[in-house]
Amino acid sequence: MRHKIFYRKLFLTYFSIILIYTIVAVTIFFVNVEGFNKKQRNIQKQTYLSQVSDKIDQSLDVAKGLMKQLLSNSDLIQFIINDKLNYLNISRIYDQITYSLAPFDNLGVSIGVGKKNSSLVITSNGTIEEKRFYKAMKFNFDNQDELYEQMNNYNKNDFYTITSSSDYYVNNGKYITLIGGQKFTNNNELIAYLTFYKDIMIPKLKGNEKGALYILSNKDILASRNNGLDESQLNMIEDSLLNNPGIDTININGYKVYSTKSEIIGWNYYYIISDTIHSDLIFEFIKESSIVYIILMIIGTIIAFFVTKKTYEPIYKVMQQFDEDISEEVYDEFEIISRSSNKMRIANEKLKEITLNNRLPLKIKFLRDLLYGLNRNNILDSDLEKHDLIIFNENVNVIVLEYVNIIDLQQKHLEEEIITIRTQIREIINESFKDIKHYQLLQVNNGRDVLIILKKDKDEAKKLMSEILSNVKEQYDIDIIASLGKDVTSITNIGQSFSDALNNLEYRRLVSGMVFIEEDNIKNIKKTTYYYPLDIEQNLINYILIGKKEEAKMVLRHLLDENFNNRNITNEALSLLAFAITGTINRVLNQINKSVEDVYEEGSMVYLELKNSIQNDIFREKVNCMFGTLLENITVCESHENDKLANRILEYIHNNYMMDISLNDIAEYFSITPAYVSMLFKKEHGYNFKDYLNMYRINQAKIIIKQETNIKNVDLATAVGFNSVNTFLRLFKKYEGVSPGKYINKCN
Repeated sequence: MRHKIFYRKLFLTYFSIILIYTIVAVTIFFVNVEGFNKKQRNIQKQTYLSQVSDKIDQSLDVAKGLMKQLLSNSDLIQFIINDKLNYLNISRIYDQITYSLAPFDNLGVSIGVGKKNSSLVITSNGTIEEKRFYKAMKFNFDNQDELYEQMNNYNKNDFYTITSSSDYYVNNGKYITLIGGQKFTNNNELIAYLTFYKDIMIPKLKGNEKGALYILSNKDILASRNNGLDESQLNMIEDSLLNNPGIDTININGYKVYSTKSEIIGWNYYYIISDTIHSDLIFEFIKESSIVYIILMIIGTIIAFFVTKKTYEPIYKVMQQFDEDISEEVYDEFEIISRSSNKMRIANEKLKEITLNNRLPLKIKFLRDLLYGLNRNNILDSDLEKHDLIIFNENVNVIVLEYVNIIDLQQKHLEEEIITIRTQIREIINESFKDIKHYQLLQVNNGRDVLIILKKDKDEAKKLMSEILSNVKEQYDIDIIASLGKDVTSITNIGQSFSDALNNLEYRRLVSGMVFIEEDNIKNIKKTTYYYPLDIEQNLINYILIGKKEEAKMVLRHLLDENFNNRNITNEALSLLAFAITGTINRVLNQINKSVEDVYEEGSMVYLELKNSIQNDIFREKVNCMFGTLLENITVCESHENDKLANRILEYIHNNYMMDISLNDIAEYFSITPAYVSMLFKKEHGYNFKDYLNMYRINQAKIIIKQETNIKNVDLATAVGFNSVNTFLRLFKKYEGVSPGKYINKCN
């Protein structure tokens, strides 16, 4: 037995593929797992930042709310508008401030109030002279003039924001103070100081991950919280934040930035956290996956062995067969195959010869498939080259040759004789077309042949074909009629030209004596048919239904002029036109739920009345009269009913807007067509159905918002009939200009 050299190569190949595949699979699995974990971490971090921002916004919202509450306090108003100080009044203001702040002590909020051109500030820590208060809070200004100068330069928010470190309040440390003014009269203005303790406002970071929290206003860092980052890392992150305002979820040298905006004030919150994969996680994954990897490799080795054995079996059988012919010892399986190459080459040459002999029948089948539109879109230039048809990859025409009396021939001659006659006729055509060179002649069925020519040879081909058919008539007493199809851009589209040629043959009985038919010969005959396009009929129906008399009459006039002024239609075509017009009238009556008797006289037969009016003028007059009666009836009788129906549709929408209703639902409920509902609603109310339904739902949502200010968007969307909360939010902003949340704040 020979050495299995190829067998070993095959096994090593399969084993290598499995080895590489296993490594790639494990790597992809690790990447996907890490990607999933990364997404989960992103969601967790963004959620954590949202919780932090909600807590800070809660403090801001509470402080602003308390300030609004104080603005309505009569003692504070007296303090502002009176020039003289009333210490009983001041004491009451102090009590009100401390009383209001008591429930929110855990938020670290302090409030102070003063007034313009007054040196006294009332705070939750007591009353204090203004300059001392500024100094105690370590503000970067000493008096009101400097304060107002800075506030005037800082006009992007309602409050001027300043950071400081102070021991004035109970919580010694760093503060963020919002300073804002409120005018009561021209000379009396309140100055409000909302102070937040930074250590309470920004929570401590959870976990052991290195990171930081930042609050930024414009390009100023208001507050921050650091967890394990050194000074160089902090400086790098702060520079990136300050140089890229509005930065959103990007990486800064291994640190990922998550951001969100305050809903209360123009602040941005940033959460920076390490985004690198820890090496211990990689080692842990390798440790856990190594057992799985070893198991996969063992299974892969077993599979490679059996697959190699199974793959080698055919080669083994071939080798045994070759052993019978080759006696000497050979160490490589393919050496035997190499020795048999001469025999295989000879067999291949014989196969080529057989293929060449069968090429003509394959070419005929290929052309027949093109004629009947089979696989036209899958044809390549290589297919045309294979069948020697690449020359026809330009403008071509099809000529169909039809044996008019093929049945008579079959009765007079045997099948073999008919085949001989048709073969002789094709030989005559081939002999006559030898100067044209590029053409294809084939038989498509027992009564037709097809000639494919280039467009540039069309005139010459028409002349030759007319002569050939005349000679055939004289010599064989056989009637053959030729039909020329339209030009097409390539042989791959000859199905269109073939179909056009067959269509021309339909008119052969109307052009008796003619042996060659083309479009120019029958275009006048085509004009004897009636003209009634579907799109024009639809326009006529629409104008009638909405009561546009002049437009409907204009369309009707166009149809009648085209049929009676530009065409010479036959009585048969006139009868078909009467049938088409009757169908139009019936479709209009169905749309408005009327019968023929409701509009015309009892016992009226529209089609028969039109069909019997065979004279053109009488027919036109009859058609105009019928449509005039139809238009008047719709205008006079349907106006009031349409008003009532439109109002009932409106009432239906108002009662069912919270459900998933559609135009089809309304049409089914009122037993009319959707098109009529749409047309009637637009005409009577000025809006299309969908726009009105959406506007009404949004208006109902506004009513609910005013009654339930805490309702969630998803519940609000469901309550007014929207299946998607995103659709609801988009439409609410479209019609109101703001989101539901901002609309609630506006209402409050």
